[in-house]
Amino acid sequence: MFEVNSIKEKSFWKTKVIAKTINLWNNLDLFISASSKNEAFLDYIFNKIIDFTVDRISNKNTYKDFSYSLELINKVLKSWYKDSDDKINMIIWILNKNEFLFSNIWNASCYLVKKNNVIEITDAKDKKKEFNFVSNWILENDDIINLSSKRLLSYLSESDFIDSYNIKIENFNLNIKNILEEEKLEKNISILSFLHRKKSIIESNWKIEFIKDTLLKIWDTTFIKRIIAFWMILKEKFLKKEKILKSFFFILIILLSIFFLYKVINSTVSESNVSKVKEIQIIKLEEAKTSLRKASENTTNKDIFNLNLKHTENIILKLEEQQLFLEDIKLLKEKIANLKKSFDWIESFKENEENKIAFIDSKNSVKILWLNKKVYIIWKNYIEWPIAKNIKSKKFVYNELKDDEFIDATPLGDKITLITKKWKIILFSTNWNYKISNVIWQDFWESSEIISSYSSNIYLISKKDNQIFKHRKSWNNFNKWTPYLTSENQKSIQNMSDIAIDWGFYIIQKDLKIRKFFSSPKKRLEKLTLNNFPENYKVEDTSALIKIKTRPELNYVYILLNNKIFITEPNSRRFQDTKSLKYLGQIEWQKNKIIDFYIKYDWEFDWELLILNKTWIYKVIFEESEGKILLR
Repeated sequence: MFEVNSIKEKSFWKTKVIAKTINLWNNLDLFISASSKNEAFLDYIFNKIIDFTVDRISNKNTYKDFSYSLELINKVLKSWYKDSDDKINMIIWILNKNEFLFSNIWNASCYLVKKNNVIEITDAKDKKKEFNFVSNWILENDDIINLSSKRLLSYLSESDFIDSYNIKIENFNLNIKNILEEEKLEKNISILSFLHRKKSIIESNWKIEFIKDTLLKIWDTTFIKRIIAFWMILKEKFLKKEKILKSFFFILIILLSIFFLYKVINSTVSESNVSKVKEIQIIKLEEAKTSLRKASENTTNKDIFNLNLKHTENIILKLEEQQLFLEDIKLLKEKIANLKKSFDWIESFKENEENKIAFIDSKNSVKILWLNKKVYIIWKNYIEWPIAKNIKSKKFVYNELKDDEFIDATPLGDKITLITKKWKIILFSTNWNYKISNVIWQDFWESSEIISSYSSNIYLISKKDNQIFKHRKSWNNFNKWTPYLTSENQKSIQNMSDIAIDWGFYIIQKDLKIRKFFSSPKKRLEKLTLNNFPENYKVEDTSALIKIKTRPELNYVYILLNNKIFITEPNSRRFQDTKSLKYLGQIEWQKNKIIDFYIKYDWEFDWELLILNKTWIYKVIFEESEGKILLR
């Protein structure tokens, strides 16, 4: 049970105040304390709060429902702030039995008043314009909760609260009011206080009489009388025993008394320590919220942003160890994740019917290709075409593979060149025929898992030899390999993962360093500087794909890492002058793993990606705006 009392000070400077209590459900109550100079603004927000809380917040999912209600209220606040500079001081509370949840904006404050202690639960320095967090607290017997539309500790001291403490809530509020009047406070504020008490079970008279009558009947039975007689005889025998035995029992009684006294004291101290720990941890929780807010306000300053974010994460880690405020922590973690995405310019792709091109029901797809304005899918033993919405595709199976399979492919003129697991090169022509290609003056193809092309040449990456081999086309076959990397280059490059060609070679290593090989005007290998790359540019899963893609007709360089597509811009459009790559943003794929992707265009007004996963091919439309990547 709880007792509520409120004060509304007389109006100064046309400031309106509200102090309301509303019963939502059984044992579920809403409390609002607010003030604003704009009366219409306050009334409008108050009515919206009623709309978004009454019949929307339940006993079972109070935290989740309350959080959602606050999100709806925030939308109203944002809409109002666009056309007005008015502000509102407000705190909203939900009391669910002995647990309360709250959130506040601007100067509204909240205090937990105990007999000898005062805890300011709201953060005086945190002037929020919106309801950002929901905090919670468990009430103990005779705790007083004080809500105000202003910060009372700006006008009162903690001793004023403690001296005013009274188990009659009307007297507590009256004492606070008298102190404020003595201070000659010319502020229009609302004060809402309530006292929490455990429910006492009072039995009705007929139940008490029934219990008394039953006990008297039991007391009057022969069995009870025999037990009493037995204990009387035992008492007489005990009194006749020697003094040593009496002393032993006397000492035993003293020891038992000391033990029970110790248990009572230890329990009291433990409860006090637990309460003190909670008080300390709630301060830490507010500190975490403040640090997170500071991080969100410093997104342009990387060092300050990371410092505050790290501090927030450290506090959260300690709170989790204490198993305190787990719902608050969950919400904080969500906000941290979203803030990191915003800071790193991460766009999350949402799958829908509009961006689905074709359904793929298999895990055996290898690659997606775009040739002559048509989409092809390379599977382990066949090629599928045409890939288009509402069109049934055909499968062109290569029956000669036997125990071999396709592992990579590249367009070459009007053909598709494929490499197999056993290092065979297969040509797939426009008349849907397969043909094995040989290498002239060479007995067999060198080992390679990756094939790429440029002009009429194919390039094979040999991870074993740490080399790039070039083969020039000669009719349906290819000439003997020419190595691109010198022995010195081979030593400097470690563990090549992929290459991309735009008159030069972009080479990405397993450690994610990127180099570029130039063949003219002279052969050289240069390490590229990676500018503004985010912290998540690191290998999170060693088994996941790492790919780099570009072409001569593209303006940007794309990297597949951790199921995200990083989009980067070379420092120069002249390929010979490439010295660095600037990070622009990334497209995050949350549901399924990306198997492959193809960039159709990345011109000024036409940016489109094709993404292949194990279930669908998707079309992704995006654009570059003011140095950032945005999904459309």
